[in-house]
Amino acid sequence: MDKQVIEKLTHITTVQERTLEDVKEIKSLLKEQNGRVRNNENAVARLNVIASLMITVIAGFVTWLFGFKI
Repeated sequence: MDKQVIEKLTHITTVQERTLEDVKEIKSLLKEQNGRVRNNENAVARLNVIASLMITVIAGFVTWLFGFKI
């Protein structure tokens, strides 16, 4: 009986250790993914700013070119 209890406890301990390792790995992957997402969000924000500036410049140029008055 004691041998069975020890075997079960050993099995449970092994499962807990593997689970802990998996959780640590998942946390690491999640941090890495969050960093990439943040970088992508920053890049999209920069592209939006550049696009807005370009639209403003082009609209100003077209307005000047055709002599529209605001």
